Amino acid sequence: YVLKTQKPLFGSPEVIKKLIKDGEIISTSRTPVRFWLGVPLKTRKKTIGVMAVHSYDEDVKYGKEELDILLFISEQIAMAIERVRSQEGLTKLVSRLKQAQGEIAEKEELLTRSIIASDFVHNLNNLAGTIPVWANALKEKTEDMIFEIQRDVKKLLREGEKLKKTAQEEKIDINTLLESLLNNVRIQYAETEIKKEISDELYPVQGVKPYLSNAIYNVILNGIESVFEKKTRTVTVKAGNYTENNQNWVKIEIADTGEGISEKDMERIFEHDFTIKGEGRGYGLWRAKNTIEKKCSGRISVSSQKGKGASFTILLPGSEKDK
Repeated sequence: YVLKTQKPLFGSPEVIKKLIKDGEIISTSRTPVRFWLGVPLKTRKKTIGVMAVHSYDEDVKYGKEELDILLFISEQIAMAIERVRSQEGLTKLVSRLKQAQGEIAEKEELLTRSIIASDFVHNLNNLAGTIPVWANALKEKTEDMIFEIQRDVKKLLREGEKLKKTAQEEKIDINTLLESLLNNVRIQYAETEIKKEISDELYPVQGVKPYLSNAIYNVILNGIESVFEKKTRTVTVKAGNYTENNQNWVKIEIADTGEGISEKDMERIFEHDFTIKGEGRGYGLWRAKNTIEKKCSGRISVSSQKGKGASFTILLPGSEKDK
């Protein structure tokens, strides 16, 4: 009855008899209860039980004082039960979140690899598109051009083979990585001037080489795409060692002479599926930020003025050089 009404019940003999007569309660005791006092155990959401005392002795009666005490005790018990349930729920939630985090990491790994594979095919198509140009130049530089073609095709095939294997973290030679990247970019986008100012002896960086290479490539590609409509197409890549708070960093700056990025767009420039290019896919810079920050413990930022181009700064933790 208390569960149904969710209200305290002070059961004197008269009240109990009336409830039995009305069919609200059923007496199962052979010895008639003289006084009965019950209160609901309430949590914030629902009534979860009843706390009751009763007496078979006419001299033992309950009044408002006993009701207040019982209500107070029931509130404390209900709060304790709620805390225990909340703790159990929190433990389950944490467990589910950890499981979901693992699943997200696995899917992110698959997504990154599939995107790299997509970019590999894209690069292969770009290389294929330069073959007619090379063919016309073969008349003058046959041996040199054949060597260049063979070298780059072999490199693409090697990169394709790497996609079949699980990428492993390693100490990356940033000088070699940047030189290789810029050579490929110059071949693919010959109409864009690629300037470089790269210091010798850059700190090595710990990370997964294909992922980091792909991340930097996407930032460079963003710059190249930004100058497509300009008469002067220039992208400048600078790299040097940098120290901050006793931490060694490799600082890479990628600047373009494009139209720049508005202040409003800069707030979203690293968001997934966001692009200011009409035909852009909207995940290049998002993926670059994800790789640099999550897989390399680095940082990436952007500065720009509308009409004056944009500059992306990448900071990567430097490792000790091998002796």
